[in-house]
Amino acid sequence: MSRLNNTKSALLLLCCTLLFACKQKVFNGQLTQPSPYFTQLIDVQDPAVLRGVSFGLNAEEVKDVEKAKLFEAAPDHLFYEFTYAKDSTEFSEYVNISYYFDETDVLDVITMDIFLSDTLQVKELQRTFTEFYTQQYGQSDRDDYQYDVWDATHKNAKSGNKEAFSIALKPIEHEIGLSLEFLRTRKAD
Repeated sequence: MSRLNNTKSALLLLCCTLLFACKQKVFNGQLTQPSPYFTQLIDVQDPAVLRGVSFGLNAEEVKDVEKAKLFEAAPDHLFYEFTYAKDSTEFSEYVNISYYFDETDVLDVITMDIFLSDTLQVKELQRTFTEFYTQQYGQSDRDDYQYDVWDATHKNAKSGNKEAFSIALKPIEHEIGLSLEFLRTRKAD
């Protein structure tokens, strides 16, 4: 009888473990042939929202973390440009990163526009971002503006509380590039 109970307990434990593992969305560190544009821009092991920056920081704290070239600083936003290494093309490939702050100087919106010289590279970069965020946060939804949107959570940089945010991704119309938006939505439960 005891052996039967042990077997049932082990089976129940195995089922619970499998069920939990299927629901948990954690990046496993493996991307299928990631775009080199992605790997130059994003550290997949970074727990922050983007490039070491998390919601909840103020402008000075973002300046301490972001390593791209600061182009513009205003009371409500910081505008950076990250330039990819030049290759044999005559076109410059770069990323505009904007950090927007609320009326209390707390980061609550991040936008990132990536401009490349090749539409095939844009598709490959979009595939890599999609794979990365899907592994972390599950399948995206398509919104009314044709963005692929993921609901996400992270730990607030200052309070340590879990906060919800969304990530939106879509190609830039009439350009060769991608647009990403990170929007702090609310405290997570």
